Amino acid sequence: MISISRRISIFLIIVISSGLTVGGAFLYFGALQKHAKQGAERAYVAYQELNVKIETLLSERSQGDETPLPGFKLYRNEQFGFEFQYPEDWEVRENDVSSPYSKFNIIFMPSGNVPVLYPMVLNIVTSDFAVRSYQDIDPIDENVVVDGVRGREYEYLSEGNYYTDILLPFQEDVLILGAVKEYETPFNGVIASFRFING
Repeated sequence: MISISRRISIFLIIVISSGLTVGGAFLYFGALQKHAKQGAERAYVAYQELNVKIETLLSERSQGDETPLPGFKLYRNEQFGFEFQYPEDWEVRENDVSSPYSKFNIIFMPSGNVPVLYPMVLNIVTSDFAVRSYQDIDPIDENVVVDGVRGREYEYLSEGNYYTDILLPFQEDVLILGAVKEYETPFNGVIASFRFING
């Protein structure tokens, strides 16, 4: 039979071990949370600095100016005949979305962790798909012009995010340029630099 002092010793060892384990877990997860918060704050500051930089560049740029924007890369697609500039530290993924209605698509996003699945897209879709997808949304601008091509601009809420999409006629299809509202400033840089080219 185990003596009372031995039982108390075992009990105290269990309590102290449990306390150290729980306390260590709180410290560890607290440090992780603090680290994640600091990373998010740094990313937010960098994003705000990029917005200011892009807004300044766009305000200084005259209509039809084709000089490269500093801090931007050129994306050129000879097959479909277009080009645009995008922030140099962003990733570009071609045909990342598989759909029978999409003939070609590009997802572009800032490097690192991004809170939304598709921050900015270019999607060439069938006309019937575009009509069905936007039939219940009123355009905010029916005369938006991108490199001389007139289209429609839409704003809508989906899955908790506000989006801006520009739909342009493209041969027998529709070219959609879209972005989460949070990325509106770099999106404006893409739109301002977008050009249709002859293959």
